[in-house]
Amino acid sequence: MIELEVAVAEKNYATHRGSILQDLQLSVGKGEFVSIIGPSGAGKSTLLNIIADLDRDYTGDVNINGVSLRSGTPETRCSFMFQEPRLMPWLTIADNIRLVMPDQPGVEMEIERLLGDVELDGYQSAYPGELSGGMQRRAALARAFSIRPELLLMDEPFLSIDLVTANRLRAHLESLWRRYQPTVLLVTHDLHEALMLSDRLVFLSKKPAHVVKELELAFKRPRSYASPELTKLHDSVMADLTRYDAVPVAQSG
Repeated sequence: MIELEVAVAEKNYATHRGSILQDLQLSVGKGEFVSIIGPSGAGKSTLLNIIADLDRDYTGDVNINGVSLRSGTPETRCSFMFQEPRLMPWLTIADNIRLVMPDQPGVEMEIERLLGDVELDGYQSAYPGELSGGMQRRAALARAFSIRPELLLMDEPFLSIDLVTANRLRAHLESLWRRYQPTVLLVTHDLHEALMLSDRLVFLSKKPAHVVKELELAFKRPRSYASPELTKLHDSVMADLTRYDAVPVAQSG
């Protein structure tokens, strides 16, 4: 598990006018599940790229367990789930997972176990093109947990799939998170999804994005996506967000 401290004074792109991120401060505790919510174009994906050390062209710093990304490379196992599964089409599902795992005894058993965890038993030899979109997302989720990540970054990984399939994926994600306890940062436009999965919600403003609101969640787990309690909270939060520049936030389906 890792502890994360983010301080982005400013982030610009040469092709944009003005800053994308400005004076953005974020702290995430060890094993915490935090969702980041904000309007389209606010820089949520940019923020994840900075935390993943894929983008160093900004003013500020990111610290993981007290080690600055500017001064060194923390010994942290990090997985990144994108909006698309990004499976290698020429590799089998098992080989896609094996590709990121260390070569050590027990790898085959671990792959089999992970695929079972996401209901893909028997699909080790299948190719991505032979699977549905939802099954590919499940394979990508298994791959993300194959290295037992200490930090899991997720950029709308359940985007553009039907509600039933998305809810199955959310349940698999929560089960794996509870088992391995990584620190998770999830970017989502789905407020119901964030309420279902998270310990805390962080709301960003329009660009230049900064944190305008945080919400701690004390509901017991597991939670239902459309439970009356979460639906009531969803409506309350949406009404409250009209006071901030954090709207529009996409309504849940």
